[in-house]
Amino acid sequence: MPSSTTAATTNGGKSTSTGTSFEAVLFMSLLALQFGMQPALTRKYTPVTTCRSAVVITQECVKFGIAMFMLFSSGQAKAALEGWSIYSWLTVAFVPAALYVVQNLSALMAYQNLHPVTFNV
Repeated sequence: MPSSTTAATTNGGKSTSTGTSFEAVLFMSLLALQFGMQPALTRKYTPVTTCRSAVVITQECVKFGIAMFMLFSSGQAKAALEGWSIYSWLTVAFVPAALYVVQNLSALMAYQNLHPVTFNV
């Protein structure tokens, strides 16, 4: 059921919306604030002398731990992990994961060396 501030209807198989909910505006605003502040905060609190690979590995381990906690607390872990093996992980997920690590290392280097506005542009 749509919220009271958003009315969604179906018109020939196409969804139309007559407004944006308060929650959507709030979360978009928070995302914009985070997007704008992250380069400045990273530059201020992550010195250039910091080992970038250690920062990225720590970030990824924390994200993995949170994801695993959520997966196990929801009771869906067995179904989600069913059928996975090291070989299937390497063939399906390794290349995107490796590219993501390279992207994070590059972003951290850019955070540390570029002005925040330049980074966001």
